[in-house]
Amino acid sequence: MLQSSQQSLPLWVMYVQALGLPLFALALTFFGIRNAKDQTRVSKEKLRHDLYDRRFAIYMAFENMISSYLGKENSDEIKRALDQVFVASLQSSFVLNSEMEQYLKELQTNVFVMYMEEGRHRGKKDIPTDDFRRLEVKKIQNFGTLSKVLPVLAEKFEPFLKLDDLSERSTSKTSR
Repeated sequence: MLQSSQQSLPLWVMYVQALGLPLFALALTFFGIRNAKDQTRVSKEKLRHDLYDRRFAIYMAFENMISSYLGKENSDEIKRALDQVFVASLQSSFVLNSEMEQYLKELQTNVFVMYMEEGRHRGKKDIPTDDFRRLEVKKIQNFGTLSKVLPVLAEKFEPFLKLDDLSERSTSKTSR
C-alpha cells in the first residue's frame, strides 16, 4: 500500500523526499563553516584591538615621560613617569618588534641619565659658576634633543598603531 501511494506522487516530490535531509545537512554545514570563519575574523579583530590598546599605553607612557621632563614638572612627577616607562619598556617585548623595543630602552636610559645628571645638582646653592654654566648648557642641549624625539617617537609608533579595517565584508562593501 505504501508503494502504491509513493508511485502516485510526482517524480520531483520523490526527489525532494529523498534529497531533503542531505540538502538540509549540507546547508547546516555551510552555515557552520561561515559562522566559524566569522568567529575567526572577530577573534583576529579583537586581538588587533587588544594589541592596539597595549601599544598605545606604551606610547603614552613614553610621551608622558618626555613631556614631564620637558615641562620640568616637579621631581615626583618625573619619577612617576620614569616608573611608568620602566614598566612599559618591560611590556614592549611582548607587543612590539625587537628594533622598537631596543629604541625604547635606549630612550628610557637616555632620559634617566639626563634626569640623574640634573638631580645631582638639584638643591645645591653654591655651585661654581663654570659648573653652573656647563649644567645650564647641558639642560638646553637635553631640552633640544628631547623636543626632537617626540615626532620621531610618534613616527616610529605609527605602524604599530594602525587599525585599518581588514575584514572581508568591509572591503567588499567599499569596492562596490
